[in-house]
Amino acid sequence: MAPNNIFKIEYEPTNTLVDNGKERFDTIESDINRLKERIENLEGYSNPTQYIFINKACYLNVGKAIAQASHAQEELFVDLLDNSTNEERDFFYKCMRQNPRTIIILETQDTEELYKINSYLESCGIRTGIYVDEIGENYSLEPTAMATTYVDKEDPRMKLIFSNFKLYRSNLEEFYYNRLDNIDYIVNHMSEGPFKTKKLVQKEIQTFNSSKS
Repeated sequence: MAPNNIFKIEYEPTNTLVDNGKERFDTIESDINRLKERIENLEGYSNPTQYIFINKACYLNVGKAIAQASHAQEELFVDLLDNSTNEERDFFYKCMRQNPRTIIILETQDTEELYKINSYLESCGIRTGIYVDEIGENYSLEPTAMATTYVDKEDPRMKLIFSNFKLYRSNLEEFYYNRLDNIDYIVNHMSEGPFKTKKLVQKEIQTFNSSKS
């Protein structure tokens, strides 16, 4: 005859398990509080600024450029997690928590210029993260964007370092700005008939397409 309690399951956590769990929780909580204290005691910048460079040779549309900029930020963040001191990470977190903070999008004309700027910034002690992605019909690997760590935009040295770089303008936007005079020319010659206007517009499109090759 089977014992009456064969299907009875009893579970009573031992004091040892409870004590170990509480000790682990207290340790984690202590670590979090210690991190918060370090961050709060750090002196941040008045206006922490992160610069992101977009490689214009990749001919990214606006949505793609935004995505590549975000990826570059992630590359920098992962590098800081893996290869930095506690003080460097804490300072980065402090800047991230600060408000206001600024992100400025700059441009490089091609891959070579992006790598040259990267070397220059690192020689100035500014950490960067570069994102490489598949670009074009041949899916060639190209550095699409580069992000810097936070710097003080108001610092005279930082102003000198970043003053020579250009704000990012998409290829299509730049095309329209640079050829406004041609657009005016087309409008002024619309009275010559739709066929003439169509030929002028086609010429502008060909000019833009050839600039991408």
